[in-house]
Amino acid sequence: MQCLDVVNGCINALYRMRLVQNTGVDRRHTFVRSREQSGSGVLQELVYGTQQTHPANVIVLGNEWYQSKTASFDKVNTWPLFASYLRTMYVPAIERHFGGDGGSPAYRIYLRKGSAVLADEESNPLHP
Repeated sequence: MQCLDVVNGCINALYRMRLVQNTGVDRRHTFVRSREQSGSGVLQELVYGTQQTHPANVIVLGNEWYQSKTASFDKVNTWPLFASYLRTMYVPAIERHFGGDGGSPAYRIYLRKGSAVLADEESNPLHP
């Protein structure tokens, strides 16, 4: 399991479910940033390196930008290497929005291709 940023309670949900993230870093907003903010290469290397050796079965991506009022899943494209990895190695399983407009908070859950979690989702879908 890996939260890509502080996602609408993702960290709290992990705590309540007694799950741990793939990396020891719990503040994803420090590496998925707007184009105007400087990136955090050290955290990117940690997350990407861990994904290569011990890939998470589940990745949660929120649409909120750190310190911005804009909501968009396109923020992952500010880190092209990881965006490509996510498209290649994972399947989007579900997307949920909290509000009626396109700018409302939302999250996506991605499941790793070939994982037991994806096989279970395919036999018991989270959504119709």
